[in-house]
Amino acid sequence: CTTLLPKLKVPRKSASAIIVKGKLIVAGGIGSGKNSVLKHCEIIDLEAQTVEELPELNYPKVNGGLVCPDNMLVYAWGDHGIEKLQLGIEDEVPMAWEPIDIPAEVGVKKMGLISLNNSTILIFGGLENQTKTNKSVLMKVKDSAAIMGPIMKSSDLFEGKLVTKIQNKIYAPGQDLKDL
Repeated sequence: CTTLLPKLKVPRKSASAIIVKGKLIVAGGIGSGKNSVLKHCEIIDLEAQTVEELPELNYPKVNGGLVCPDNMLVYAWGDHGIEKLQLGIEDEVPMAWEPIDIPAEVGVKKMGLISLNNSTILIFGGLENQTKTNKSVLMKVKDSAAIMGPIMKSSDLFEGKLVTKIQNKIYAPGQDLKDL
């Protein structure tokens, strides 16, 4: 069974998306103009079949991603670091994306993120001064604040790999299993 959803207000490719509370959030991507990386964000209510605009990202993002560990804060990452958006209660419209300070020991471009549970996000790999980094940190989400700390080092940790978490273990193709 296929259900057509309403069209997005802004055409895009290579955008990030996540479903939260029955709504599809779409952020960034490449627009229809030449070299047009977007800050634009939208939300599709899957039940009501409506599309609304969300606040724009502070920085354009492409080939990044979105995580929402607690159904309240959405984190977006990409070439210009990490930002968070506090989701509104019920139908309240969120106010604005806030940049997250990333520790100097973590690469700030093209890093990976994965939500481990409702209060922890793993940040790994990335580029630091155009060089691959193998550093990783855990970001604890507590009362809309982020607390970060180093957790592991290994050569080319998950570089460019699809990553998933199953029972507190991180799996990536071609990589050894990592315990958390």
